[in-house]
Amino acid sequence: MSTEKVSSAKRSFSISTILLWILVVALIALSTITLLKLIEARKITHQTVAQAADLLAALEDLRIEQTVAIQEDIPISVVITIDETLEVPVQTDVEIEHETTIPVNVAPYGTINVTIPIETTIPIDMTFDIPMEITVPVETTVPVDMLVPISIDLSETALHDILAQARAALAEAAEYLSGSIFP
Repeated sequence: MSTEKVSSAKRSFSISTILLWILVVALIALSTITLLKLIEARKITHQTVAQAADLLAALEDLRIEQTVAIQEDIPISVVITIDETLEVPVQTDVEIEHETTIPVNVAPYGTINVTIPIETTIPIDMTFDIPMEITVPVETTVPVDMLVPISIDLSETALHDILAQARAALAEAAEYLSGSIFP
């Protein structure tokens, strides 16, 4: 009986050992597969992060160009006040050619009409100050129908700094992911 127990213990030990070895090998295989999949996922993540960093670098230098159609009626209501003094220089010669008849009372003969010819030139050299105080009310509607080109250079906006920071962070992550898994 004791021989039977020993042989049974050896068989049981050997089945236990075999099962244990099978379990260890299965765990090593499963760990290896998991590790290989993690390495593959790390490579894919590295490629994706590097591509995202490249796309952000391209966005930093992007220029957005768009044409906007504006069709509006703009009401205008304004009062224009003109308060100025104009200097008007007058330099001219006024020629006078005229005949005038003057009744002259001659005592014994009565009234005689005397014609007097007037021929003269009067030179005028003056400057007139003309004060102008005018208020002009303007009430109208101006139709606006135009195409306005808009060009926005992202490198000149605050968005550029945000994109640069995001690109730098992604580039750093891509560099980290390109390194070895084991430190």
